Amino acid sequence: MFLVAAAAQAQTLDSDGSEGEAKRELTFKGRIFMRGTWQRLDGTIPYDSLDLSVPTARVGLRARVSKALALTLEADLAGKPAMKDGYIQGRWKPFTLRAGQFKMPISAIALDSLWTLPIARRGLINSILVDQMQIAGRRPGATAQLRFGGLLDPRFTAGAFQSSVWDGKKSFDLAKGASASTQNLVVRADITPGPVDAGVSVEWRTFPDENGVFQRYWTASVDAKLDWRGLRIWAEGFTGATFLVAPTTGSVSSTFLAGRTIVAWRFGGADKGGFYLEPFAAFGVLDPDRENSADAIIEAVVGINIGQWQRARLTLQGEIVRAGDNIPKYFSTSTSRPTVSDGETVILQVGAAF
Repeated sequence: MFLVAAAAQAQTLDSDGSEGEAKRELTFKGRIFMRGTWQRLDGTIPYDSLDLSVPTARVGLRARVSKALALTLEADLAGKPAMKDGYIQGRWKPFTLRAGQFKMPISAIALDSLWTLPIARRGLINSILVDQMQIAGRRPGATAQLRFGGLLDPRFTAGAFQSSVWDGKKSFDLAKGASASTQNLVVRADITPGPVDAGVSVEWRTFPDENGVFQRYWTASVDAKLDWRGLRIWAEGFTGATFLVAPTTGSVSSTFLAGRTIVAWRFGGADKGGFYLEPFAAFGVLDPDRENSADAIIEAVVGINIGQWQRARLTLQGEIVRAGDNIPKYFSTSTSRPTVSDGETVILQVGAAF
């Protein structure tokens, strides 16, 4: 259970080699989490397991190539190496443009790094929303943001991202040869009143129907997070339409509801590297189909972090999941989460960042 990060900053110089206003800057970083997980599931065939894993071994760099332009590259070497983020960003006050692969501007919990969140992992409901219902998460795309500054610092972001296709059984993939009219569209508005950062997002994502014609499905979300004197809170709610759980013959979509919250209170750790203790709790609920009964999934988490603030931490976390008898079948066949059932999990995880 180890997270290791390395950071190094190069000398900042102008393109002609002299110091000046438009400086070049290169920053390297990386992190590793090592985790031990005990899990008991009450499925059709109950079982328990104990696994040791390295869920994250992240390395990345950020290069400022001019005063306005910067490049970000980040890859995860755990398991099968894969690029996580790779984009170029330009900032000309009050406009910011970004293009490449990165997280869609949806969900405060999904947007924040696991190193920022107090929890050891985002959990089952996040896996269903991102990996199976294709809400939030990373994908190729581009965004434009207008930032107004001032007391509330309002921001407005709009973007387009590559759409997905589903093989009808287990996996999703990016749509190949999709037209401009079939891309996923996202808009988001944020404000920051004091220590609170609040936002609303609307997404229109596309999937092909049985005839190969792309149909649009909407998602709306509201979220807020607070960081004030050691108290940290994330809260968010979702609703929208998804074709994956249409309950009756002839239905083209179903309406879902979801909500999640995380609460943590840090003692100590006023400065980076300072010793701290942080108990936390999280709760989430997902109703995948408002027309179907006994299909809700509930997830509760409690735990504690001990370590050096923003450098190293040891996390002990317990999870409880309760799933209805009528959960959609595709939840059980997804490659991202092989089983959705009642169960308990205990995680011991260690990590470090510098």
